[in-house]
Amino acid sequence: MSSLAVNRARESAVRERWDEIQLGLMAAVLRQKYARYPELTEILRSTGTGPIDYQGIFGDPAYWTEGKTAEARNWVGRLLEVVRSEATLGLLGPPR
Repeated sequence: MSSLAVNRARESAVRERWDEIQLGLMAAVLRQKYARYPELTEILRSTGTGPIDYQGIFGDPAYWTEGKTAEARNWVGRLLEVVRSEATLGLLGPPR
């Protein structure tokens, strides 16, 4: 992601009810990404069955990353594990 995109995201208003919808939206984005790019799906599947510790990029909030702070939740890593499992089951269809 370019620094321009990161800056625009940081300047944007937070969506209403963000705390209630952010996990579902991230899961949907990841599913679409891996449905659209089968080569990335194969890389994801090649990680096996172990946990995925997402380190983040461009200062991602701790909520999404694996880290040493109390706020770290590794939600991207957890969601990638779910998407990996869904891909293995053949549940990722073509993007809409």
